[in-house]
Amino acid sequence: MAGELPPGTDLAGLVAALESPRLGGALETPGVLEVGRARLTPAAGTGAWALVAAGRPCGILFDGPVAFTYRVEDRFTIPLARRNLRRAGDVKTSEEEGALVLTKVLRGAAVWGWDLPGLVAGAPEGRAGEPPGWLRDLLAKKLDANPGRDLATTLLNGPEGYRFGLLPGAGDDLVLDFDPRPAARVESLSRARKLPSGLGSLSGRWVSEALVSQPVGRTWWGPTELDLASVATELELVNPKGERLEVTARTQVAALRDGIRVLPLSLSTWRLDGKRVRHDYAVRSLTVDGRLAPHHHFEHTLLVLLPRPLAKGEVTRLEVRVEGDLLERPDGDSYWRLGGSWYPRPGTGGVEWAAFDLSLTVPAPFVPFLPGEIVARQVPEGGNRVVTRLRGPMESIFAAAGKYRTITEEHEGQRVHVSTYAGAKEDEARRVARIVLAVRGCYEAWFGVPYPFPDLQVVEVNDWGWGQAPPGFVFLTREALTGRARSQLDEESAFLSSITRRGVNARVAHEVAHGYFPHVVKIVTAEENWLSESFSDYVSAVCLERSMSDRRKARELFEGQLREWRTATRELPEGDSVFLAGHVSGTEDAGERWFKLLYGKGPLVLHTLRQELVARRGERAGDDLFLSWLRAVVTTFAYQATSTERIVALLEEMTGEPWQPWFERYVYGSERPPTK
Repeated sequence: MAGELPPGTDLAGLVAALESPRLGGALETPGVLEVGRARLTPAAGTGAWALVAAGRPCGILFDGPVAFTYRVEDRFTIPLARRNLRRAGDVKTSEEEGALVLTKVLRGAAVWGWDLPGLVAGAPEGRAGEPPGWLRDLLAKKLDANPGRDLATTLLNGPEGYRFGLLPGAGDDLVLDFDPRPAARVESLSRARKLPSGLGSLSGRWVSEALVSQPVGRTWWGPTELDLASVATELELVNPKGERLEVTARTQVAALRDGIRVLPLSLSTWRLDGKRVRHDYAVRSLTVDGRLAPHHHFEHTLLVLLPRPLAKGEVTRLEVRVEGDLLERPDGDSYWRLGGSWYPRPGTGGVEWAAFDLSLTVPAPFVPFLPGEIVARQVPEGGNRVVTRLRGPMESIFAAAGKYRTITEEHEGQRVHVSTYAGAKEDEARRVARIVLAVRGCYEAWFGVPYPFPDLQVVEVNDWGWGQAPPGFVFLTREALTGRARSQLDEESAFLSSITRRGVNARVAHEVAHGYFPHVVKIVTAEENWLSESFSDYVSAVCLERSMSDRRKARELFEGQLREWRTATRELPEGDSVFLAGHVSGTEDAGERWFKLLYGKGPLVLHTLRQELVARRGERAGDDLFLSWLRAVVTTFAYQATSTERIVALLEEMTGEPWQPWFERYVYGSERPPTK
């Protein structure tokens, strides 16, 4: 029954039992077990047993040869799957009725699922007791929260239907994850990739590397339905000395549907610092609505058991105290930068769209940085403290501290704080601040929505060739604040992004554009990441062109960026979809392909759309329509969940023409826009 733990067990015990199930009674061996688009066919003589966790059947084990087939039926996934599978050499592929069919002979299989067909409720444990060695070995070496996380969540929150499979075979072992729940509606087939030596206690363990992902019961652009959202969060951070971090997080979590009994949250359990793995970042106390609550913290997951199921719209208040040696000082530098799940955030099935009250205390002479409007800067004994307030809805809070010098430029109530590392660089800092104010003004005039961060922290990082813009921050590497020539940078870094090569103005403009994409125009799924990166790249190029008084130079600048987008697109292999950029894997150049998709093909797709509108409506009317559409995307979806499907519908409404087929060619599909 959803919402209840099995008798005689607690939350941690349930997860542990799912992660190390015992064998139950023998089952009648099925002719075929279907899991989503996968089919498992046991050979003659292969036995079947129930897997049992906390006294309940939770899955089926096949011990012996099993024929495995998997159908890649989604037409947008097929070209990408062909490329991803090149490294899974022992998986055979064939074409069949428009599908890509994968086959492999397994030496066994374990499939978890509370409601698997043929699994008899209450099946007693048999004589075998312990599962076979291959399954114990895979479970002991994996670095993943499943099957424990999602099977426990399914049992307590419902609905049923989730499946997880470990599929050992010659060559790569495979991992099957089938999630038809409304918050996911996706399935994936991955290979178990063994981590190399030199990673401390992580060496020899394995992570899942996705080979194929497909939507379940929907198209890729079809919506999902979330279970919960954090709506308000207070974070108190203290760095007493060295690498230690103490965090008190008070979060209000709202149920988005009835029946939420357990909160699946993300929270780091370890961090890799060079070759050293730190395991001591742990929960010290946890309360729900002021009372101690059962919880389990494992593999970057925090499960919190609520006293009773929540009704839709109901809010519960969570307070978590967590601490440990989590901070990293890269190469021994006198600063640290913190991002990711260092505080409890909604994980599977949830979204973080909250307002934040924040404070950070660090030992002197470090200077603390947090996002949001600065409420106070204080000097407690032996330290420095900053207090900020970040208006919501926002997500993914970063923090930083170090030996910095800060200058501030202000214009019409908008403040830009540029902090340089290891010494004052006042002229360079003021130059960057002026660029920020100029492009921010361009975006506000164009989009008609105020920039979301009245206090924007621009912080130098002692590295080369990248930038990052979480809420309220712009992190820039050294070349943006040193004036180093490109030839000097090429000697320092083997790989610099095309954004870096465009110069400081373009780099800053791109990162500042992230204030709108995705911090104003919100995205939920990883597939929609092009609405962040590709849109930021394109609108930053347009704003730089529009802001320059020398029209010839402005046009040359834009044409230069257009050439870079075309070059990156031409260099992409066949089969790469902008929408599915996050699913690129299985090749040594996966990171480069991801970059060229989102920073090359994505912006070029937008420019091609602009040209298409000009061709249909005339130069002036078509160009105005394209720019008006981008403005309408921001104004219509400001601080709302958006998607490619919704912006296509908006374009169709504005033009009175169908655009879905066009986006299926260039965004969802792998067709290249013109590159001449």
